[in-house]
Amino acid sequence: MAAKKETATVRAASLSRAKSKGRPLTNIPQVSDLQTPTATLKDLLQGPNGLADQINEIEKLGARMIAMRNTLECSTSTSTPPNPADRKIFNAEVQAIYERYQAIEPKKVDHELRRRFENERDRPFSYWSLLRASCLYWKVCSRARFPIWVWYVAGRELCILKALQTPGEVRLLTAEMYKILKVDTKFTKGLLEGSLARAEDMFYDVFNEPALDDQGDDVDNGS
Repeated sequence: MAAKKETATVRAASLSRAKSKGRPLTNIPQVSDLQTPTATLKDLLQGPNGLADQINEIEKLGARMIAMRNTLECSTSTSTPPNPADRKIFNAEVQAIYERYQAIEPKKVDHELRRRFENERDRPFSYWSLLRASCLYWKVCSRARFPIWVWYVAGRELCILKALQTPGEVRLLTAEMYKILKVDTKFTKGLLEGSLARAEDMFYDVFNEPALDDQGDDVDNGS
């Protein structure tokens, strides 16, 4: 209510000044204009409720999850609990952190970063999502550590950032193509252990493929 009264007062004062000076009633601040504050990039990243503040909150949630995880039975520091009941608790904690992390967005102010966020809201690997992941990595992993929960909440974006830093050309790969190119570990293990036939006995070189006319019964002589 106080904000509305203040807005009405500002508008009334502007109208009064314009009338007293005989100027046309133009360029009078509108309510929508007064409710969209401007901000600098520093405000968005390091100001109150900015990106850094929200990442700090995520780090605290991650620390709580790690403390909870240490009370569960895990074989290694990076594995999930083997017990189904413990795994359910662990997954719920990870999901909570992930949802809170995904909810981080630029403050609703008049700034290019906010406008770009709105334009790319539904785009995978948007500028904001990469910036958010970069900030998370810098804040949490800069001390030569990589908590497992960081990978769970921002693993895909961190992979993209890593690829972008790789010298040379970078190419994206669809999920369907990845499945085709992915190594069959069970098949490879079988070859190494000798439980499967040798690869050269199962496949032939496409350049040495026998021609059909090398086999008389496969050739159509028109008879």
